[in-house]
Amino acid sequence: MKQLISGTQIKNIELHDIYGNKIHIPQAKHWTHLQFRRYSGCAVCNLHLHSFIARNKELNASNIQEVVIFNSTPERILADLPNCPLNIVSDAEGHLYSEFGVGKAVMAVFNPSVWPAAIRGAAKFGIQLPRDNETSWGLPADFLIDKDGLIAAVHYGKHANDQWSIDRLLNLVALEEVAT
Repeated sequence: MKQLISGTQIKNIELHDIYGNKIHIPQAKHWTHLQFRRYSGCAVCNLHLHSFIARNKELNASNIQEVVIFNSTPERILADLPNCPLNIVSDAEGHLYSEFGVGKAVMAVFNPSVWPAAIRGAAKFGIQLPRDNETSWGLPADFLIDKDGLIAAVHYGKHANDQWSIDRLLNLVALEEVAT
């Protein structure tokens, strides 16, 4: 599976969120933060995602279209994340994960750096094991895509809690806007 790098031009993508709404990447008037998470019941993923939900106004003010990909069915996502204000896409078959080079590794959950977030997430959201095609071994990934479809920045996580914070994302957008 080939990982993408900054400077890669992506093709126009049309996705549908879990409610059936169309999402276009790139977005002519917005940056796109495409974040690949593991599965929608993942305590670490939920802890991270809720930090973005809590600061959704800042994302909107920075012209960032947030698109979250989960390796879960739409039904499972809706049950785990009802009324989420972010664009959430189901990729239960893993096609987008493959297209963007997002992989899996046993160390996704066994890396000691994951444990504090897993404990905090489990205390807040409970523990759900993967079901159906979901996997515990999934790794996160983040892509910042500009208005023309160019990947401005990319990060492939080495474990389940290795992803951009919202502050890191906002700083990346600010730096990219200064550079252009």
